[in-house]
Amino acid sequence: LAQQEVDKKRRQQADAQEKRQRDDQQKKLALEKQQKQQKAEQQDIARSKAAHDDQVRRLAASIDSPTGSGGNGDTAKSQGPRADASYTQKVGAKIKSNTIFNGADELGSNPAVEISVELLPDGSIRRQRKLKSSGVPGFDEAVARAIDKSQPFPPDKSGTVPSSFVVSHKPKDQ
Repeated sequence: LAQQEVDKKRRQQADAQEKRQRDDQQKKLALEKQQKQQKAEQQDIARSKAAHDDQVRRLAASIDSPTGSGGNGDTAKSQGPRADASYTQKVGAKIKSNTIFNGADELGSNPAVEISVELLPDGSIRRQRKLKSSGVPGFDEAVARAIDKSQPFPPDKSGTVPSSFVVSHKPKDQ
């Protein structure tokens, strides 16, 4: 009778160990499946980003085309010429509203910063270049950040996004 009880206990222990091993194996398989799924999602994201970057490069190349016709024909010409004064005033107001600079009261003068902004056909910034510094680096940086924050820029009256505009902004004009 005692031997039967010992054998029964051993079988129960063996059964319990087998169950733990099966559970561990199932957890391992579930983890591997989750890792494969995450890797696949990361690859999808990387492919999507690469496709986006390629499209941006093609758009930028079509703008830089020496023919000025929009490039190789793959991309329709969708940018207009330089912005007119009313467009520059409109986007300038938006940029001013996004400019955060708290040092204007300490300035004796009111120097302007001038920044040239080149746009892609979708209204996003292709490049911005400081043409004239205000002499206040913090203000110049605040205006550059405001330009970034203000994108995408809208089309003009003709329905196309201008290829570029120049914004002039003074610290005390906020």
